[in-house]
Amino acid sequence: MGPLITTVIGLTKAKSVTILNYSDNSAYVTVGDLWQKAASDANTTVQRIQFPTATQDYFAIVTEIHKPVDLVAIGALSATDGALVRAIRQSGFTGTIVGDASMIASAVYTVSQGGTKGAYAYSSYMVGEGTGTAEFVDAYKKVYGTDPSAIVAYGYETIKLVASALTSEKSVSRQSLRDGLPAGCLPVLQ
Repeated sequence: MGPLITTVIGLTKAKSVTILNYSDNSAYVTVGDLWQKAASDANTTVQRIQFPTATQDYFAIVTEIHKPVDLVAIGALSATDGALVRAIRQSGFTGTIVGDASMIASAVYTVSQGGTKGAYAYSSYMVGEGTGTAEFVDAYKKVYGTDPSAIVAYGYETIKLVASALTSEKSVSRQSLRDGLPAGCLPVLQ
C-alpha cells in the first residue's frame, strides 16, 4: 500500500495529501497507517480523516479537508467510494484521487458520476485478465448482469481455495484447513 501512494505522489508531484479511511475496519485503518507513513516519508503535508463505515453524510467529511490539497487517498469499500468521490468532486476538488482495488468497480464510477475518471488505484484482478477469469466473469454476468469487481473476484478465489483445501481433508476444522492450504497461504492463518 505504501508504494502505491509513494508512486502517485511522485507522478503527480503532490505536496499535500488528505487520507480518508474507515475508523472501525482494521484493514482500512492499517491502509491509512501505511499511506500516512509513506506520504510523510515523501515529505508531503499529510491530513488524516477517519470515519465509521456506517457514515452516510460524506459532505460532512469533505468539509474537514484542508484546502488546498493536491491528492486525496481513500481507504474504503466500493459502497462508500462512489458517494465519497462524488461529494469530493462536488466540493470543487479537481486534484488527484487514489484508492485501493475497490475504487476500480464500475459501480464506483457510476455512483461518483464519473468522478473517478483519472483516479489511481491498484488491483491484482482485472476483468478478462488471467487464467480462468473468462468463465468466472461469464457466470457472474449471467446472475448479476454486470462485470464482477475486484473484491468479488477476491472472495470467489478465497472460497475456491478454502473448498479445495477442505475437500482434500477428512474432517473440517481449523487444523484441516491449515493442512489443506498451499504453503504460500499459511502465513495468513498463523
